[in-house]
Amino acid sequence: MAEIPAPSMYDLAMAPECGVTVASIKERWSTWGILGISRPRKFALVNCPLHDDQHASMAVYHDGGIYCYGCGFHGDVIDLYAATHGMTLREAIRDMAVGGGCRKPL
Repeated sequence: MAEIPAPSMYDLAMAPECGVTVASIKERWSTWGILGISRPRKFALVNCPLHDDQHASMAVYHDGGIYCYGCGFHGDVIDLYAATHGMTLREAIRDMAVGGGCRKPL
């Protein structure tokens, strides 16, 4: 009997009954909101929350992308949420979907 593959993070985030997709999560959540800054025009440099940062080394871009020149962390809002909350991407997507209004288990 063939083994059923585990769902990817994109499959997991699809919950038609809630209208939740990875794209809708990225529309509801923002990297600058998580970091507590206003949306930058091009980019902003902030202290990285993932390491002991004495100088602003994390670039937060207008499109929501992030890159830390100190520790090398990079990604988007889901990656940042997962890293700052000590979660896997799958756990972060579930948590963010519930925070976005989905009340059904994903």
